[in-house]
Amino acid sequence: MPQVMSRESTVPTLGPERVRTSYMLTFRGLLFLLKLSLLTMIDGLLKRVDNAVIERRMKALGDEIVRLGQCDISIEGLEHLEPGKTYLFMSNHESVLDIPFLFHACPVPPRMVTKAELFKVPVFGPALKAAGFISIDRKNRTRAIKSLQEAGEVIKQGRPLLIFPEGTRSRDGSLLPFKKGGFMLALELGATIIPIGIQGAFEMIRPNSLKVALGQHPAVRFGAPIGATAYGPDQREQLMADVREAIARLRRPGA
Repeated sequence: MPQVMSRESTVPTLGPERVRTSYMLTFRGLLFLLKLSLLTMIDGLLKRVDNAVIERRMKALGDEIVRLGQCDISIEGLEHLEPGKTYLFMSNHESVLDIPFLFHACPVPPRMVTKAELFKVPVFGPALKAAGFISIDRKNRTRAIKSLQEAGEVIKQGRPLLIFPEGTRSRDGSLLPFKKGGFMLALELGATIIPIGIQGAFEMIRPNSLKVALGQHPAVRFGAPIGATAYGPDQREQLMADVREAIARLRRPGA
């Protein structure tokens, strides 16, 4: 794992009168994603998937999106991450940019629990499966429980896992109610949760839009670890409340 350190932005935020927008980031970003997905899909078909290669591609995707968006991204709190330790990351979800930002920011890009519909998309879906991402159908309780069990295997194998406890993207930038599944998994595994607050991604690209604001200064903030072993099996609601409070604090400017 790379050396853990904090990276802080030193460039002042642009005023709204100077914001530049572009559709090209979306187009070029999708082309880059398609390229990586094709390579990963082929690896899956040939049964030659290599975790290190997958993680390099995930990191490359995050780095490319940051580069295309001309972002001066602030990454804070990396000192909370202990090299070699496996974490369950939980983050707010306010933009399609959240995922590449997290791939860019995390020392080891995490596998994700993501909605089943994405696995039906040609090329992209097979690539997600080959890369070890977990499909979850929240409309089917039995399948959802099985998906969380599969997600637990990711952590047991020593790879970080990312869950968006809101279950879906916010449409207005606010923090949505949390789903219970990820916290049930954390308690079952005795996982160490790292709360993450993402700020500024919503302002860069809004729901149902392909236009991206360039040159912005988003932030990804890692909070202090929250060990699920400190909570009893009947304290799930308290664990949810504590993680929610941490994420809400981290996503605020000046956190």
